[in-house]
Amino acid sequence: MKMIMFKNGRIYKLLPEEIKSIHYIYAKNGKEAIDKAYARIKKEWGSSPDFLFNCELFNIETREPQSSVVEKGKIHLLTDGHGISFVDNKKPVWSYMNNVKAPDYVGVYPTLVRNGIIQVNASPSGLEGSRGRTAIGVDRKNCLYIALVRDGYNDATLHELAEGLTCAGATNGGNLDGGGSSQWITPDDKHRTNRPVRGYIGIWLI
Repeated sequence: MKMIMFKNGRIYKLLPEEIKSIHYIYAKNGKEAIDKAYARIKKEWGSSPDFLFNCELFNIETREPQSSVVEKGKIHLLTDGHGISFVDNKKPVWSYMNNVKAPDYVGVYPTLVRNGIIQVNASPSGLEGSRGRTAIGVDRKNCLYIALVRDGYNDATLHELAEGLTCAGATNGGNLDGGGSSQWITPDDKHRTNRPVRGYIGIWLI
């Protein structure tokens, strides 16, 4: 595992051989703060994830998904666009609408990097400016990149996030939910906002 300091957060690079399993984990009743989710996962799954962080965009009032999510083969929402498929709940693969038919898949919005080229030309409404950020990416060797930036002082723009991912080595990747939703538990850092989110990505390392 390699960690790079980025703004007031971090970018992690995980090698394929370091990853034991990756899962999209739906929050209890679609609304769960990270500490409660972490404790529940430990109890229900029998072990704690090494990484747990927010992922999908969702409607904070209705809790309905606004970006693609597939969980254990169940489609919560599948919209036009790219994202990361977790093949065999282990191998991260950049795909279009989960066309590799992985059991778990999380869409990104917007795409930040594609084929090694930064794609951010404008910030979609509601995602402009500097804010807390969560993003995910992969490279051609199936390494996984996780970008986590705290909401508050020294936030990141989408373009800065894209630059950070490409400098770290990602060839494809995109934005997940951000602002006050950006929160995580990693092997060397914790950031909680107490905002309940709809779902998390959990990663267990070897």
